[in-house]
Amino acid sequence: MVNFYSAIAEWYDSIFPLSPEEVSFILKEISESGSENVLDMGCATGSLSMEIAKAGYSVTAFDLNSEMIGKAFEKTESTGHVKSPVFLEADMRHLKRNFPEDSFGFACSLGNTLPHLTEESDIELFFKGIAHVLRPGGRFVLQILNYDYILKQGLECLPVIDNGAVRFERYYDFLDDGLIAFNTVLTVKGDSERVVNNSVRLKPMGLHEVMKRLVDAGFQVCGTYSGYGGEPPADRSLPLIVTAVRKD
Repeated sequence: MVNFYSAIAEWYDSIFPLSPEEVSFILKEISESGSENVLDMGCATGSLSMEIAKAGYSVTAFDLNSEMIGKAFEKTESTGHVKSPVFLEADMRHLKRNFPEDSFGFACSLGNTLPHLTEESDIELFFKGIAHVLRPGGRFVLQILNYDYILKQGLECLPVIDNGAVRFERYYDFLDDGLIAFNTVLTVKGDSERVVNNSVRLKPMGLHEVMKRLVDAGFQVCGTYSGYGGEPPADRSLPLIVTAVRKD
């Protein structure tokens, strides 16, 4: 997983630019949580964390990949924000080890980060860890892909991302152990075109499994969406967003 993102860190923001809809959705959820302290898990290059901090919140953000966190640090240096996020290189499996109990009122894990945990024990650690770091009544937002749709249709590829800077092709191989090999081809455009082939294994997780894991960890599921515009769940939509509140 680490090597996969090291290979694309330099062009990550061109592949996955932050959308205004995502920022608006998350800021609304944070506001509803009533919290000033935010945890962004799997923050990548920190674009969303920077926007949350710009809105006046205290943000701690981490990613397992050192190159991604390096890009995030560069953003704090170039913007000159008085209140920048605290960026850390950390592992989402070790939330209990890295953060005190009840230390945040809002947490999010976006960008299809969760499926990178492929071992059952690691997934359990993650969900228990969220319950540990969130105070009672704290809010959690999870965004992954709609694997119910992907598995039902046997989708072998995702839409190509193609813009002036990059072309990013995404393919799936369904493995015998239930995992998915996520294979990508990144073409960096320009005078000296560059091609980067990459692959990482993912564990698909459907909506009902996500909801069960949240409930088992002590959460109440508040909403499910197919987009950051607040669209209701759709069978043939790729994004899946789940919001939940930690019970008292």
